[in-house]
Amino acid sequence: MNLLTEPLPHLVDIAGHKFPIVWDFRAGIKLETLMDNPDLPDDEKATQMLELYYPCKTIQHIPNEWQWFLTHLPEAQDAALKFYTGWQAPELPGQEGTDDSDKKRACSFYYDSANIFASFWQQYHIDLTVSNLHWWVFINLLTALNENTPQGKIMTYRTVDTAGMPKEQKQQYEKLKRRYELPEIVSKAEQERDERLADILAHGGNLNDLG
Repeated sequence: MNLLTEPLPHLVDIAGHKFPIVWDFRAGIKLETLMDNPDLPDDEKATQMLELYYPCKTIQHIPNEWQWFLTHLPEAQDAALKFYTGWQAPELPGQEGTDDSDKKRACSFYYDSANIFASFWQQYHIDLTVSNLHWWVFINLLTALNENTPQGKIMTYRTVDTAGMPKEQKQQYEKLKRRYELPEIVSKAEQERDERLADILAHGGNLNDLG
């Protein structure tokens, strides 16, 4: 997708039918937060994704299409995911085949919300509380934030490669990485287990009780 030559999509193709989709950036943020929730079952994530991108009031405005839509939910899910990821540019040379597990988390819409808001206001003079940016526009502007903005600076700290840096500079960046590192995404069950383990190690107990 070339934002300079192609129109922004407001419809998606579902099994040959064009349907309106919620293109506002807030839906994309909510979906990413939803997908990051380790306590939510996959089927519930899929259901909530459909509710985010295809509100009933929108679909029902299309004559005779509502029941048809309900029989094509897998295709609707695929179309929503393609819309969500469709903003991405082709990979740069040298990035092909990069393992997602090796990619550093640069941003969290939950933890970084205030810094993202302040950075958009500073660099673009955009008030995200009132703007209705298209998701693809928003995410491209987010990734283009410069290091003079709070969020741009933090994303640099989290993702910078310190290999080959002078010792003092490397130590400084590693310190900043630790300061701004995002918490690991764990389920409540895993968190509770870790807390029980820490309690046993601190006060004694039977490790078999962890289950």
